[in-house]
Amino acid sequence: MSNASPSPQTVSPEAAPGALIPSLISITKCSRALLDLRLHEIGLKAGQDHLLMALEPDGDPVLVSHLADKVEVRASTVSKMLDRLEHRELVRRGNDKTDRRHTMVTLTSQGQAARNDVQELWEEVEAYIFANCSDDADDFRQNAAQLNTLLTERLRRLR
Repeated sequence: MSNASPSPQTVSPEAAPGALIPSLISITKCSRALLDLRLHEIGLKAGQDHLLMALEPDGDPVLVSHLADKVEVRASTVSKMLDRLEHRELVRRGNDKTDRRHTMVTLTSQGQAARNDVQELWEEVEAYIFANCSDDADDFRQNAAQLNTLLTERLRRLR
């Protein structure tokens, strides 16, 4: 019988505790930079893609405050973003028919086309990111969605 203690398992630097945060920051920066380059090709700026995707594709009106919640920014920030999109005739703002204090936003036909372009672009960028990767893309998507839900909920509790 050997009295030697088991050797500690070696952990790669990428898997060490505390390494997730720098990786998440880097992934976010790189993916945003890649998206920004591609968005420029279709005439959009950073954040406008997220806002267009938060709007209903069928043209149903959405409250500005709900848009702000969906894209996780203040309503005043959404309002500024909408100014630019409205100038390009991608969205239309109007008052809620039942409560005129509420501002509703809908996609125009040009906005629906731009939203479709963004959806296609997102799919292309995602395919580009996962090109030459193992078959773990679906697992990664699922884990990323779970992590996003978890962090969003924990952040909501802190606010």
